[in-house]
Amino acid sequence: MNPNQLLSQVKTDLLTSHDIHNTQIRLYQLSKNPELLLSEGQRGALNFYSSLQDVDESTLIRLIEAIQIPTSLDNHIQTINTNVEPIVKSLTRGTFKWYVMSQESVFSKHSTLTSHIMEIDSSEYKSATEAQEKADQFIVGLNEGDAKHWIRLAIVQLANTPDVVFMNTCQAIVLKIHSNYYAMVTQKMDEPLTKERQDQKTVHFTNKILTTESVIDPVWVTRGFISQSSPPDQHGVYYILFKIKQTNQIPILAKNLQLLLC
Repeated sequence: MNPNQLLSQVKTDLLTSHDIHNTQIRLYQLSKNPELLLSEGQRGALNFYSSLQDVDESTLIRLIEAIQIPTSLDNHIQTINTNVEPIVKSLTRGTFKWYVMSQESVFSKHSTLTSHIMEIDSSEYKSATEAQEKADQFIVGLNEGDAKHWIRLAIVQLANTPDVVFMNTCQAIVLKIHSNYYAMVTQKMDEPLTKERQDQKTVHFTNKILTTESVIDPVWVTRGFISQSSPPDQHGVYYILFKIKQTNQIPILAKNLQLLLC
């Protein structure tokens, strides 16, 4: 989460109320918020100035302005929408399937109030009860923070909005999935993705990730193919995901990941 909006609100409230003590409490809370894209140095500065007894208003204003991250980073950090709910549908052949429905667009900064129905599980079930149980299990996994469930949801959401994420032949982005951050590389393909080609691409991008090993774990989390054609194996996007280890480096990564990996 980009902290700019929260910091701007704190600044506005301080200029209006001149309440230094309350502002320090809010800055301390921001320093402890793990969802915010702040470096350790920025968190330390917020924590330090929130505890000073004789700090003045102008000093806190300068602190807030210094910490705010340029909004241009928003173009490089994508966040998976978490507002989903399960639904079950009856098929004409007498079986049932479950899906998840999103009440807004996949990425927060492109949000429109439209609904998306997405298939998470391709299996068909004999009864609505059985399908509902599977859907509920998936939602429980999301609520419990299960990384595999969240990654699965993310990939399905990406597949439903290829024009948003896969604009370039090769694209590298910082992707926030629940509470974790990942480096995601995608590459358009105009030929079937055989196992040999998939392995070649995996080795290619893993070797590039090795140059950032101190920040990104070079052991890939997941990889695959998102089809954009019929038959489904002809045209699409190869993707691979690596977990970011040092989240305090995200602002730097967000600006340079495309250059590093593509």
